[in-house]
Formats: sequence, structure tokens, C-alpha cells
Amino acid sequence: METESALEEKMYPHIAIIRLYNSRGKVRPPFRIAGYFEIGVYLEDSGTLTVDGKSYPLHAGDVRFIRPGMKISSSQDFSCYSCYFSFGSQNTDYDPHIVGAIPPLLHYGPQAVEEIRNIMELFYSTEPGSKLKMNALLLKMLSDVYTLSVGKTAIPAAVRLCIDYLEENYGEHITLETLGKLSGYVPLHILRLFRESTGQTPHEYLCSYRLLQAKKLLCTTYDSINDIALACGFHSASHFQKLFQKRFGITPNRFRKTTAPLELW
Repeated sequence: METESALEEKMYPHIAIIRLYNSRGKVRPPFRIAGYFEIGVYLEDSGTLTVDGKSYPLHAGDVRFIRPGMKISSSQDFSCYSCYFSFGSQNTDYDPHIVGAIPPLLHYGPQAVEEIRNIMELFYSTEPGSKLKMNALLLKMLSDVYTLSVGKTAIPAAVRLCIDYLEENYGEHITLETLGKLSGYVPLHILRLFRESTGQTPHEYLCSYRLLQAKKLLCTTYDSINDIALACGFHSASHFQKLFQKRFGITPNRFRKTTAPLELW
């Protein structure tokens, strides 16, 4: 029967070090060349990450994924968890089609902090089986990051941040200036980046999302058309009804009559 250490040799990736890093007060070189694979989770909205000449504004919940040989630099102070690891002894035992699909930075969300903390606790644990659990958690996180990248067509972190904001605040008045401040880009730049990434402008995306939420409310509540329109961020019931019919080919009232609202408990 194989020992845990023997099994670990067959497990990929192999973590070299994992730590919580705070750059405040530290002297950093202008850039560095990555010697390991890296996955990092940022804890605050601060600074900019530059990878191979391309810059990314940093936000809490962003995940950094770096491959060996990449040139990295950062501006301003920041705090992040950083995990350095390899695939096999020569960093070659991995599928380049998988890791190559993961962008240097993407928005993962607040759960990323908890996940990498769990990995770090297991890294420093002496409990039997802890290293196997650690490798399993890191592999799961890498798999989730890959799925996020592919499933969302590797949407840039700034655009993903805007999408999350639109979906969480769709009932409010949201301007392009608001998204610009949120993403760290000037309004026209985030407009172009958003359109290139999603095929829609932020306004078009928001309008579509509002209509879908309104459709759900028509199916699941007895709220008036006017209340639903206002709750979903539309200026008026008439404006909402016009957009709804244009999108779905049926008026909200007629749609509601064809779908009995669910009982609420």
C-alpha cells in the first residue's frame, strides 16, 4: 500500500509556498519573471497588475493566475494570498490547452478568499492526510477558475465586476460613469471593453437582465405591472410594457395570464 508521501509525489500540482503578502512598506523590484505557476487572491481594491505588458486594475476577489516565464509588475500597495506551485518536477506535466485558457486576472468573487485560506491552513498542517486534501482543494480551485474562464469566455476582471454590479443593483439607476469608477477605467474605455467581451453595451445588458427579472416576478408574484416595472429599474409601466413586448413578442399582462403565479409561503 502506498504511503501518503508516495501518493503526494503523484499528485499535481505541488505547492512550493503559500502565504499572505502585504506590500505596504516593502521595497519591490520594478518587475520579476515568474519561476512557478502562481494563483493569488486579492483582498482589496487597490493597485494595478501588469503581466507581459498588459495592465489590469485590481479588485477584491480577483484571482491572479501566472505561468512560469511571465513578466510581472504591480503598482501601489496591495494585499493578497499567493500560492506558488509546479506541475511535476520540471513544470511540464500539465495540459497547455487548459492552463493557457486561463487569463492572468479574472474576478472569482469573495469565496476565493475562503478557499485559498483553507489551502494555506492545510499546507502548514501536520495532520495525516492534510497534504492530499490540500492538493485536492487546489485542483478544485484551478478547475473552477478554468471553468469560469471558458464558461464566461475569459471575460476580463473589470467587465466581470461590472456585470456582477449590474446584476446585483439592476433596480437602481446605473450610469456609465458609475461603472467607470467601479472598474478603474474611463467610461468610454469600459464601454468598449464591455462590448468586446459580451457583444452588448452595459445598457443593453442591463435592460435584458431587467426584463428577465421582471419575467420571473410576473410568474411568481401577484405584484402589479407598475410595481414590477419600478422594482426592476424601469422608468414607468408603459416603458416597461413596450420593451417587454418588443423582446418577448407578448405583453406583460398576456404573459401573466398564460403562466399562473406560484404559491408563496
